Amino acid sequence: MSRTLLTLLAVVSSASAAAKKDQPAPQAFETNCKACHLTDRALVGPHFVHIQEHYPLSKRSEFLEWCRNPGKRNPNMPQMPSMAHIPEAELIEIHNYILNTEVKRVKKTSNKDLFPDTKRPRVVRSFWRNTAPTSILIALPTAEKLNVVWDSEACRLRYISQGEADNFPYLRSNGNSESNPGKIIYTENQTFGTDAQPVFKGYRIDKDGFPTFLYTIDGQEITEQISSSGESVVRTFTGTTPAFSVTAADDTSVAVSTTSNTITYSLK
Repeated sequence: MSRTLLTLLAVVSSASAAAKKDQPAPQAFETNCKACHLTDRALVGPHFVHIQEHYPLSKRSEFLEWCRNPGKRNPNMPQMPSMAHIPEAELIEIHNYILNTEVKRVKKTSNKDLFPDTKRPRVVRSFWRNTAPTSILIALPTAEKLNVVWDSEACRLRYISQGEADNFPYLRSNGNSESNPGKIIYTENQTFGTDAQPVFKGYRIDKDGFPTFLYTIDGQEITEQISSSGESVVRTFTGTTPAFSVTAADDTSVAVSTTSNTITYSLK
C-alpha cells in the first residue's frame, strides 16, 4: 500500500472520529425524535444505547420498518407514533446519527431510595393524583419526608403525603399518567364561609424555599404560606384571614391544631 493511500486513510479515519463526537443532529431528528429520545437515559422513549444495541447498521431495514410501523415493546412507555411521514433518506440520516453518537452505557440502579439527598423544601407543579391538574406539591424538609399537595384551583390543601414524590411517571408518559406523591396519610375537607369561588393569583417562594400562595375570595386578598416546624406542617395566613373550617376526610394519623392565623398538622 502506498504512502499516499495510507495518509488518505488516516485523514478519513480522523475525520470520521471527529464526526462521531461532534456531529450535529439532523433536522429531522430535532423535529421528530429529540423530545422523546435522549443519548444516555430513557425518558419517554429508549435512549441511544438501547437503539444502538437493537438496530446496528446490519439491521438498517428493521430500523426503517420500526419507524414506519412501530409496535409497543415496553409496557411502561407509551407507544411511539408512526414516522412514515419522514422520507427514507432522512430516516437513514437519523439512524446514522444515533449509531455514530458516542454515549456512555447507562448503569442499572437498584430499588433503593434514589432520592436520599434531594433538596427540600422544593415546589413541584404536576398532575398529582386525587386533585385538580393544576395542583402543586411542596416537599418539606422533615425527617419523615412529609409533602403537601395544594390545589391551586380550589385554593386549599388537598392532602399530606409521606415519602419521596416521583414526577417521572408523568414526564415519561408525555402527560398520560399521574405523578406519584408518596403515601397519602391525611386528606382534608375544607369549606369557606361563602359561596364565592376562590381565584388563584399565583405564588412566590421565599429565600428558604417555602411557597406563599396568593388568592382572593369575595374580593378579599389572602396569602397562605406552606412551611414546616420540626416534624409538623404549618399553614400561615397573613392579611385577611379566610373564614373557613377544616376537617379530616377520614381516620388519620395526623393531629390538627389551629390559632387565629395558623393551622398545624402533626404526626400522632
